[in-house]
Amino acid sequence: MSKSDYAVSTVHYNNLDAGQHTTKGKSYKSFQLAVSDFNLLWDTTNAYVGNIDKIKDVIRHLVCSLKHYKYNEDAKHLLKNIYLLAVAQSYDLTSDGLDCASTKLLLNSSEDYYF
Repeated sequence: MSKSDYAVSTVHYNNLDAGQHTTKGKSYKSFQLAVSDFNLLWDTTNAYVGNIDKIKDVIRHLVCSLKHYKYNEDAKHLLKNIYLLAVAQSYDLTSDGLDCASTKLLLNSSEDYYF
């Protein structure tokens, strides 16, 4: 398992115009925080060195990102890959309500989410 199996493309917050800063900025900023935490899951040789707490942080940032802008395809893709990584590592995310089913319900709900 290596980082390249799970990595996704990224959007740089600085590349947005003024209108996009308002409408999509929070989503992309949360996505960038998720990518930063995702990068901490790997060492310099791209070997996995992460833990369940860091994966939970990535999921929370991605949920925040998708709650602000549900069409952020890169965030959706990374969320899918994080769940694949969690399954590959046999992590149990149900105790914190971060399992796939709970996250899907949260994303489809109208309640706000902040992390």
